[in-house]
Amino acid sequence: MKIFIFLVSLFFTVKAAELRQKRSIGNLWDNFIEVTKLDDVVKEMRILEKDENTDMLNLKGFLKGENFSAIATCLRASEDYVELYDFLVANGLDLQKLFQWVNNELEWGEYHPPTHSPAMRNNVNNPRSMKTLWDDLVSIIPYSDYLFWFLEQYAINPDMQLLIGRLQAKSTENIRDHLHTCEEYMNYRCWFIGEGIELVQLEEKGCSFLEWTDCSYPSCG
Repeated sequence: MKIFIFLVSLFFTVKAAELRQKRSIGNLWDNFIEVTKLDDVVKEMRILEKDENTDMLNLKGFLKGENFSAIATCLRASEDYVELYDFLVANGLDLQKLFQWVNNELEWGEYHPPTHSPAMRNNVNNPRSMKTLWDDLVSIIPYSDYLFWFLEQYAINPDMQLLIGRLQAKSTENIRDHLHTCEEYMNYRCWFIGEGIELVQLEEKGCSFLEWTDCSYPSCG
């Protein structure tokens, strides 16, 4: 009997060690992609692009353009953003791989982590109507599954708790404030709002959840 108890104890000790080794925000990100079916969203975007959907082509053109790349450049100038980047990498999120994928999709060339100069981008015209495209792509995400997963992870997963704690920090709120000083980002934000996308509602809900000190957002003229 003592041997049996010892073996059971050893089993759970090993399992606990394995779980500690597997803990990372990178694993959390992989789970998020699976739960929200983001791969399906990307597939749908590729299909729409292949079918020459006007809104999708306009969106792709905007994302590959100089204005959107300027948002990324502005963001990288924030010390708080660089610290958040380092925090996520240190906790297992492979941002090099993620952003290199983005660069490949947008034909931006090789990705360099913050503090390195980003590659030059090409200029294209701004896109037009996005509301229908937004609704179609968002509808792919099973929101109830995502919400259940998120609440479950927040309750039991130390990595999720670590991530949310970091996002609640004042330094992360500072990143949001820094973005609001970037003209290109504000143009992008107001364009989405002008198209009927409820971006302000999303911003306010996120701010409230993260308990940031200021949940007021700039208006669009």
